[in-house]
Amino acid sequence: MDYSSLIKDIKAGKMAPIYLLHGEEPYYIDLLTDAFLTHAMSAAHKEFDMTVVYGKDTDVHTLAGLIKRFPMISPFHLVVLREAQDMKKLEVLEPLLLNPVKSTVLVLSHKGKVDGRKKWVKGIGNAGKVMHSEKVKEWDLSKWVMKEAAIKGLKLDAKAGNMLVEFVGDDLSRMSHNLDKLSMLAKKGQTVDALLIEKVIGVSKEYNMFELQDALLNKDAFKAQQIVKYFSSDPKSHSIQMVIAQLFGLYSKLIVLHANKAFDSKSASAVLKSKEFYAKKLVGGARNYSYGTLIRIISELRDYDMKSKGVGSTSNTKEGELMKEMIYKLTH
Repeated sequence: MDYSSLIKDIKAGKMAPIYLLHGEEPYYIDLLTDAFLTHAMSAAHKEFDMTVVYGKDTDVHTLAGLIKRFPMISPFHLVVLREAQDMKKLEVLEPLLLNPVKSTVLVLSHKGKVDGRKKWVKGIGNAGKVMHSEKVKEWDLSKWVMKEAAIKGLKLDAKAGNMLVEFVGDDLSRMSHNLDKLSMLAKKGQTVDALLIEKVIGVSKEYNMFELQDALLNKDAFKAQQIVKYFSSDPKSHSIQMVIAQLFGLYSKLIVLHANKAFDSKSASAVLKSKEFYAKKLVGGARNYSYGTLIRIISELRDYDMKSKGVGSTSNTKEGELMKEMIYKLTH
């Protein structure tokens, strides 16, 4: 179910007797759990009729007792089980999960996907509500950032959004925090651009992974070396393993375009399931590299991945030097 509609129901006091929040993406699970804790009942009632327990610190028998406990002053007793994945033998509670106690609202906050075929999971779906929190696909991250920014009343230009994705990755909680920071500092009506991203978050508008990928797609060896020189000055923020992982994904996409002979933006967009403007950029890169060269590059990346871990490289070789050497081989 949609998380925003569930939050609206919580704020409006429209409560089901039982909720299962589960999935691979912890951001929405935490967001919804916090919504229950913040909005499900008044502050005066929380002290008497809200109980929060953690899976690793409690057991099924204790939890069963809490579920059966009657509320003192509120219309219901709110029981929130955080980190439910750490509780052993949760299925023992099946009778209570299939037939929820009417005076209790039970929230199971489970990091990780549960097996939807299990009887107790199906039972929760019938008696209450189940929210599956899925990971945002890599190709949808930029879209997610733009949508989340709009929800927070923040205007982002496309490049600023891409810089955030490159800098933060798929950590949605961290991304949301950075968007909150930007929304507090941006002036009313201001469009957040690369300059503000650089000022507030510290991502260089010229020397970042997004710009390195552009340089490599255009086979601009000089600019690529400038960027990795900057990276080597701050290896904690730009590790060679991170660079290799990003480039492996980039060149793999170019190989897919060659394999499918997708050399126009529309067909490339369909093959890669990406926005057409991004596909157009990759098509330009695919034309700059032959299929054979791309296969060699993938082999080089694997070789430098091993070297970065101490295999086939002397122990005194600095990470920055390895990175510069690797980029030289990719562009020559």
